[in-house]
Amino acid sequence: MRRLALLLACVSLAAPAAAQDLRLGLVGTDTSHVTGFASVFNDPASPQHVPGARIVAAYRGGSPDLPSSRDRIDNFTAQLKDKYGVEIVGSIAELCARVDGVLCVRAIIFAVYSGYSVS
Repeated sequence: MRRLALLLACVSLAAPAAAQDLRLGLVGTDTSHVTGFASVFNDPASPQHVPGARIVAAYRGGSPDLPSSRDRIDNFTAQLKDKYGVEIVGSIAELCARVDGVLCVRAIIFAVYSGYSVS
């Protein structure tokens, strides 16, 4: 019995502690990429689920000058909040205080590569 107790103690000390998920944040909520990332990281039922990271916060925004950005912000922001439990924060500084890493996913980045002029 003493040997079993010693063995169990050794096994429990050797087993790694469960690591906490990496907390991720999103900058921009104007593309379908944000809900795609949220599904992959936050939904364990997703066939593409990636364990070990979770999107926990997002900074709402996009480009007010680009209709394909501006007209989609509210819908994607609501999906992040309501479906995936992502907290919407008021500033990028506030976002950075809550996360371990940041994904920048604004349509303005894609607009530059699509030939739009950006000032």
